[in-house]
Amino acid sequence: MDFLKEENGKYSITRAAFGVWIFGVFLIWAMGSFYHKILMPIDGSILTLIGIAYTGKVSQRFVEKEKPVEVPAPAPAPEVNSPSPVVTAPVVRPTPPVPPMPGV
Repeated sequence: MDFLKEENGKYSITRAAFGVWIFGVFLIWAMGSFYHKILMPIDGSILTLIGIAYTGKVSQRFVEKEKPVEVPAPAPAPEVNSPSPVVTAPVVRPTPPVPPMPGV
């Protein structure tokens, strides 16, 4: 089961999924070929899916081997000795009611 392990010793779920796909396709192909007594063709869409799964693993492997980019630590915030200023909203006073017009 060493083919399922990564270089760091951990198991690769992508390799396991790829192995299950290959095993399943081979098993169904072998059963169909045995039943019909001819070598059955494997559909192109199945081969495409297997190729996509393998390509994903290859690209993952390529990305894993790249050196991580070192991001410099952010500068510490300057210390503030005085409390932050309090911002208040302006006071809004309602307008006085308009007196009714005489004679209305």
